[in-house]
Amino acid sequence: MKGASKLKAALEALKDLAGRARIARVDLEVGPEGSGLAAYFEGGKRALDAGDRRGERGPWVSLALGLREEAFGEGVATLFLKGELYLRALPLVRGGLSQGSPVVLLEAKDVRKTAKLLARLLRAFALLREDLPGAGKRKRFLEETEERLSRLASLLKEAASGKASGRALPFGFFSKGGETALWNEEEHPFPELLTLLPEGGLYRGPVPGRPGVELEGLVLPGSRASEARFLPKELAVDGRRFRPGDEEGLYLFAYADATPQRVLLRFPGVDAEADALLREGKLEEAARRISLNRVAGV
Repeated sequence: MKGASKLKAALEALKDLAGRARIARVDLEVGPEGSGLAAYFEGGKRALDAGDRRGERGPWVSLALGLREEAFGEGVATLFLKGELYLRALPLVRGGLSQGSPVVLLEAKDVRKTAKLLARLLRAFALLREDLPGAGKRKRFLEETEERLSRLASLLKEAASGKASGRALPFGFFSKGGETALWNEEEHPFPELLTLLPEGGLYRGPVPGRPGVELEGLVLPGSRASEARFLPKELAVDGRRFRPGDEEGLYLFAYADATPQRVLLRFPGVDAEADALLREGKLEEAARRISLNRVAGV
């Protein structure tokens, strides 16, 4: 109760401050010791620091709200998750700018704790919305942030219950081998591959950003979530079919290897110019260049 009363006092202070000054960014944090709130003017100068702020050790979760473009990107919400040995940032709502990674890897022991913290963060955000003045674009941004927080909280609750995978668009998760991968499909460079988890299997479909290009390959779950990979098998461009140069897979989560560009570069003959032609939809020219490059050993 003591922590809750501190947060309410902080929210009251923010409400008064926001009525008198232009707030550029608000950080709302929840951790084992309680909840905290920080607000910043344009230029990054701190305007308010109240409640129980986090320590260095996790776990804790923090929601950063960019309210003005100059400071943090207008209409941007980023969720930060911290364990004992890691700090990750997951884009929640993207406005003019984007922070963080499309994928967050959590240790299994932290999933249940993080789910509980996220549920508390959602309740705290509902109070924050009441005290942040907003109309028009800002009101819609705050509503969307709350809705997405709610989806993510429900999803993490499923992960904590032991489910192997789940989706609540734009978010999804995959758990295996003591790890949970959590992602935002809107930010992931190749979200189509993630739909084959947790079982894995054959992917046969388009390459994002390359109209008319068809790709075939295998999604392999691995023994841990961080080891999930994509193994390219065949590329079809303008009726011509190409095979990759090796049998090495690209990681879906650990190193974000499985981007369209890196997948295509696994096929001998696909260079930067060929990829540029593919992006423009010039399939005949691209297929010709790839074939010539392969003959030349490029």
